[in-house]
Amino acid sequence: MKKFVVILVMAFVSISIVPQYVYSQEIAKEGIWYDVMRVFPTPTLQRDTLEDAITLADINRYYKPIWIKEFISIEVSSINGGVFKIASGKNDILTKEQKHNMETADPGSTISVVVNYIPENTLKTNEAKVFDFYFSVDAENEACHKVGKEELNEYMNETAITKISEDLFEGNYNLASVKFAIDEEGRIVDAHVFNSSDDKKVDELLLDAVCNMPVWKPAHYTNGKRTKQEFVLAVGNKESCNMNLLYVK
Repeated sequence: MKKFVVILVMAFVSISIVPQYVYSQEIAKEGIWYDVMRVFPTPTLQRDTLEDAITLADINRYYKPIWIKEFISIEVSSINGGVFKIASGKNDILTKEQKHNMETADPGSTISVVVNYIPENTLKTNEAKVFDFYFSVDAENEACHKVGKEELNEYMNETAITKISEDLFEGNYNLASVKFAIDEEGRIVDAHVFNSSDDKKVDELLLDAVCNMPVWKPAHYTNGKRTKQEFVLAVGNKESCNMNLLYVK
């Protein structure tokens, strides 16, 4: 009798588990993967991080003070009000001018830092080295679709994704992508096919879907200044090595 009960329980558990397993497999196999993501063409820094920074190490974690035996010069270049400016320093402690220029740089513009130094080593010939990097100050409020991310995904799905054959991406690492930008008015600009799907009609379908999106809310800083931001629509196999070329996080 006990043996019969055990068998009955096992049968019940099997019946209850199998449909869930099959269902999850069907969900995993359904449709083509796609996403609209932010592109980061240059490294970005949050404004509060910049405001709290005292030394170069505070704005670049790859900079190591132990490298330095002697500083030659440190130059911070920025664009302020459309004017190119350079602020120099004697060491890795940021000067008031360097901090001011970085904090007031034009929205979306690139800030460059160049460190000329004599390295700390035991070589007889100790030649000068250069450590340089660049970044932009990220807007506190990222550009976003006015009706929300979920509605944007639904729009993409109905407008383009459901019209593409799954066979196009099946069994390979093919990835199609369309890059675009949201300008200061929330308009879609600079849209272009970055990675082809190897099907001209599909490329045109994806590009049209991007170009005909409703207006977005533009990215803006807390002071109200708006800035342009780049995005990408990626479709296909997200394990593709081409994902690394999109500069997304």
